[in-house]
Amino acid sequence: MNRATAAPGSTRRRAVVAAALAALLVAGASGCTAGPGDGDTGSPGQGTGGRATGAVPTPAPDGPPDADPSGNLRLLAEHGPPPLDAWGWTAPEADTVARTVEELTARCMAERGFAYERSGGTGAADGEGDADGTLGEPVTHWGGFLGLVSETRARTTGYQVLDVEARLAERARLEQEATRTPDPAYVAALTGEGAPGGGSGCSGWAFDQVTPADPGVDRRIQERLYGEALRRAEEHPAVVRALDGWVACMARHGYAVEAVPVPASTDPVTAELVDQAVADVGCKDETGLVDTYVTALYDAERALAAEHRAELEAFAAWGRERVRLATEALAG
Repeated sequence: MNRATAAPGSTRRRAVVAAALAALLVAGASGCTAGPGDGDTGSPGQGTGGRATGAVPTPAPDGPPDADPSGNLRLLAEHGPPPLDAWGWTAPEADTVARTVEELTARCMAERGFAYERSGGTGAADGEGDADGTLGEPVTHWGGFLGLVSETRARTTGYQVLDVEARLAERARLEQEATRTPDPAYVAALTGEGAPGGGSGCSGWAFDQVTPADPGVDRRIQERLYGEALRRAEEHPAVVRALDGWVACMARHGYAVEAVPVPASTDPVTAELVDQAVADVGCKDETGLVDTYVTALYDAERALAAEHRAELEAFAAWGRERVRLATEALAG
């Protein structure tokens, strides 16, 4: 079916910290999680029991109800971690690599007479470009398709993202930072841009220290498989039927929508949108859309993992080596 984007639309923004490091430290993604390409520090890591590439691992939902405002922890407890996560890094591993790149960059810049301003981030970035794990929105594969899954949240925040004030404050800070005119000498030292003889600068050098050269490894295999699993799940007949049922249910409540609204940081919490959000979650419960989709997604991931096990194992081994190099570099 034709799934037009329903208001409120999804706001996708990635904070670029220190423009010279954008290609090296900030991982990009679409709908699932960031992949470990040539410029990423977000993954991979352990071959078993890890988490989604670049995603923030979510703890067990054993705290008070407000410890799971999004409802995603409940789903993770019910369905378990996504199968493809088994070839990704844990959050501590991702953080180790990211902190190492920052530390090595700072040391290199100091040797060149510059005080490097660290980004302060970790290696765990979510699939939408915001550090959701640090702002109360656990990272999931399904967020871009399912939107809200918690009635409690729908009643309290509607379609507003969680911790919007923190998000907007960080966005404003980064936008202000982007207006500053960088020191050409600093940029040259950091990136190699404009430096005599070129080169990658301190940022590139630091990244190389934790990235073993292995042309035989497909560095994007996990990322691509996540995307393929999402596509297969969305096109699964059972999911299509459930989504059609959700559309019909929403129509009965007076909402003419064809795609599930995704929380956005620009939508105010109005009574009208709260009512729509509550109807949205209720229709998902009525049609079984959430469980149907997550089940189809996990089945697709398992099938793809079986089809590409050799590539994934090589990818995970490459990631473990990156963690080892990072750990040694920090110790040194």
